[in-house]
Amino acid sequence: MDIDLSSFKAPFYKYDKIRQITKNLLAQYGKDNDIPVDIDHLVEFDLGIDIIPVHSLKPAYQVDSWLSNDLKAIYIDLELMDKYERRYRYSLAHEVGHMILHSEIYRQLEFVSADQWKNIMEKFPSNEYGWIEKHAYDFAGLILVPDNHLEERYKINLTRIEKAGYSTEDFDKEILIDFIVPSLSKDFNVSDSVIRRRLKYNDLNT
Repeated sequence: MDIDLSSFKAPFYKYDKIRQITKNLLAQYGKDNDIPVDIDHLVEFDLGIDIIPVHSLKPAYQVDSWLSNDLKAIYIDLELMDKYERRYRYSLAHEVGHMILHSEIYRQLEFVSADQWKNIMEKFPSNEYGWIEKHAYDFAGLILVPDNHLEERYKINLTRIEKAGYSTEDFDKEILIDFIVPSLSKDFNVSDSVIRRRLKYNDLNT
């Protein structure tokens, strides 16, 4: 392992920079018009990354997934893959975020098993590791819920409310968001919490 983890400093990506990276990636592989985004196809066929299910990964290591250091495989909890589609999709997108944003870091590390991966991750300074994870979370939200589609679907939902005879101005903002979020979650096939974060970052819920 060539990288000194004790003095490691995470790269810093502004949210708008990650937004542009995800936008370019979706456009590159012709997925900028797809809702929900076919993250499985993007991972396996466009990026050439193997998706490898692992029995009891979550119970054993308290993680849903991990990316190999050669960036060629994503190991993911089998139960998550079989039963929790939205978390599965988000986990894939999260690991793609690491591949795109942190490839230089991963290539400097040496691990071939979940035990080795977990051991190395625990050696990162907590604040710096937190930045790495935040970047991957931001990437996942942006690639699964692209800006243009989010704003379009948000406006569609507002129009539906108005066509039902209500004025959106009469709703408390939090109540309005609570009403819209489940519909958007279904559209993008992600969790409610992902939609809420994306609405916040796009200033659609303030």
